Amino acid sequence: MSAFTKSRLVPILERHVCCTVFTKKYTGLRRTMICTLRPDLIPRNEEPPAYKAKTLETLLVVWDMEKHDWRAFHDHSVLEFTSDLQLPMGPYDATARIAGYTLAARR
Repeated sequence: MSAFTKSRLVPILERHVCCTVFTKKYTGLRRTMICTLRPDLIPRNEEPPAYKAKTLETLLVVWDMEKHDWRAFHDHSVLEFTSDLQLPMGPYDATARIAGYTLAARR
């Protein structure tokens, strides 16, 4: 069983900005995304998109801090997950210092 489950990641994303490395579903490429579910960091007028019910069990829909839009990935595609990125004052800077803990995939 993977260390990365939706039920484990969502509570962390709701409190932190996280760096998530995952494999893209259709291309198999690795993608790194700075993301969150913190309400204070998501624009008020932005609602997450709807997805098919059959995918919801493993699908995480998150706010991408660099693209300023909703993105999604499946929990089983996560390779690395780091939480508690330190946000600088002012506009978000994607080169923020990482401090906190990292979950590593067990393969």
